[in-house]
Amino acid sequence: MNTLSQREITLWLFFYIIICNFKSMMKKHYIDQLLFFVILCSILAYWCLILQSFGFEYTESDQAIMWQGLQDYSNGNFYEPRFYGQAYNSSLEAFCAVPLYKLGVSPHIALPFITSVFTLLPFIGISIYSYLKKNKFIALVILSIPLLMPIEYDMITTLG
Repeated sequence: MNTLSQREITLWLFFYIIICNFKSMMKKHYIDQLLFFVILCSILAYWCLILQSFGFEYTESDQAIMWQGLQDYSNGNFYEPRFYGQAYNSSLEAFCAVPLYKLGVSPHIALPFITSVFTLLPFIGISIYSYLKKNKFIALVILSIPLLMPIEYDMITTLG
């Protein structure tokens, strides 16, 4: 049987309080912008912690293949798709990490960072779009999703 950790219980309680008090909170001036900013900063701080403690420390076989692809792309060598033996994935992360690699960032740092950007970009992008379309509640819900995911999701998405 699955049990909730203290972190998950705290996040779900926080999420429940936001939902229950959203209408009354929105009557106050700029509270929605503050809440959006606080959640966004929480997500970024949490993902920095995940990257620092897991993503930059551990790797798996696909990451090593991506490292090779990154080095090849940075040297201008572009091979046919699936050249590196990955039948289910392209090397888009390696391609996007080339500027970081050229700036001197190590592959074991650049690739988990780019993978995490790809992971968070849809949540942040759609929430900003919703916020700009005046759907502030929906924007906050969408922005909160990465904080509500289990730790295993956070760890696996740093690996690519």
